[in-house]
Amino acid sequence: MISTPSSGHCQAFVRNSRSTIAAMPGSFYGRLFPPRSLHFVHSSYSLHWLSEVPEIPLNKGNIYVAKTSPPGVHKAYFNQFEKDFTAFLRSRSDEMIPGGCMVLTIYGRDENNDSSAKQSHTIWELLGMTLNNMVLEGLIEESKLDSFNLPIYVALAEEVKDVIRAERSFTITRLESFHASWDSCIDDRCRDTMDKYTKGKYAAKQVRAATEAILARHFGDEIVDVMFQRFSIKTGEYMETFKGAFTNHVVSMIKA
Repeated sequence: MISTPSSGHCQAFVRNSRSTIAAMPGSFYGRLFPPRSLHFVHSSYSLHWLSEVPEIPLNKGNIYVAKTSPPGVHKAYFNQFEKDFTAFLRSRSDEMIPGGCMVLTIYGRDENNDSSAKQSHTIWELLGMTLNNMVLEGLIEESKLDSFNLPIYVALAEEVKDVIRAERSFTITRLESFHASWDSCIDDRCRDTMDKYTKGKYAAKQVRAATEAILARHFGDEIVDVMFQRFSIKTGEYMETFKGAFTNHVVSMIKA
């Protein structure tokens, strides 16, 4: 099973020894396959997407958890992640044979990039700042920004472990975290010759690929190009001073 994200929904592709492929549309937070039918499951960069935006207090000027978010915002986001991830584990447990293996690659965070440093920002904070500037210039209505929050949660490795252990269907055999810079999509042979704005454009493209549909639906298609043009500039300027990096958790586990 290989899942690809779309706000908590996926198409799961299964290949058997005869190289046939089947697509199973639906939410990966529910059942997709018959009981005890899977020997191996791999989910890649999907589980940070939540099934829905949690009920949160006013997150003024932010589109995700940020340094200026009220304490209740983080709690609401984590509670939704815990609920969704538990549902994912239970569904896959029902579908897997005893002793089957599951490997998850999860976009997350660690203590070092947890937005605690006064001068450092997550890429989502930079996107939020871009939208705030557009509000100040009258390009976006303030009420639209105040009513928007991204349906994602980037978890700490310990949070991932805690949910798996609490659900009790799987035994963790290994969990490792690694970092990838925001401009890691650029060929190493070209990176040193690029200016900051070109690097920012490449980094912004990654965010745009994952969020454009959500942002366009809320703020309008006509504003998206301007939004990401400004975001790429802000990201490039930020990367000239700070090293922006995505944290990734890879966890291998065995079905009990």
